[in-house]
Amino acid sequence: MIFRLHLRELSDHRLWLNGRAQPVAKCSPGTVSIYDVQQELAVSITDPLDVVRIFIPRTALVEIGRESGVRQVTGFNFRHGDATDDPVISSLVSSLLPSVGAPEAAFGLFVDHVMLALLTYVGRAYGAVDYTRRAARGKLAPWQERRAKEMLEADLNSNLRTAALAEACGLSPSHFARAFRQSTGLPPHRWLLNRRVDRAKELMLTTGMSLPDLAAACGFSDQSHLSRVFERVVGVPPGAWRRSHTCQIADF
Repeated sequence: MIFRLHLRELSDHRLWLNGRAQPVAKCSPGTVSIYDVQQELAVSITDPLDVVRIFIPRTALVEIGRESGVRQVTGFNFRHGDATDDPVISSLVSSLLPSVGAPEAAFGLFVDHVMLALLTYVGRAYGAVDYTRRAARGKLAPWQERRAKEMLEADLNSNLRTAALAEACGLSPSHFARAFRQSTGLPPHRWLLNRRVDRAKELMLTTGMSLPDLAAACGFSDQSHLSRVFERVVGVPPGAWRRSHTCQIADF
């Protein structure tokens, strides 16, 4: 399947499915078009095109379905040519736009988190599936949680992916991501960001490093990234936190 999130209006286009012309709708910004690449598709577009396109292989939907208690993905419930107003897909894909613009600075665990959420949602919202009850999977075993945390903390600057963590724990990526959250209360990318913030605090109390240097040392893409995450986690910007805690130490 291919999902296209339209970032600008698309009104002048035509679509053929298996050689037959299909009715098409005007695609407004924020709407989503869905295509099954197992069909023979041909598209003619004369308007300027500005979209984010995501390819989801059927095998990925089958795998995520097994983990979610779905027996079989037999097809998809959508009509080619529609412009679907789907705020869930729009929000998830939009959250990846900074990674599209600067792939070298992309936070791999966050991208994995969004893609797993997208796969789960697409399978349930658009997949013609047969559901079966399955007991919820539990937490990571103690050795698995310890191993995952050791890998994440070994180098806060590394861009580990969920697949590598899952393989080290003997689990599928989707099973690992759910079990890690149940064990720690946070998805892997949020847990790692918190550890990066903790490390930044340690360095601010023990060194005179500048904020740009702190950002680089703790795995943030730049000072702005450090400031945004730090304030979200701690409640105040890093500079203000450093000044208040330096004063407390000096007073003591």
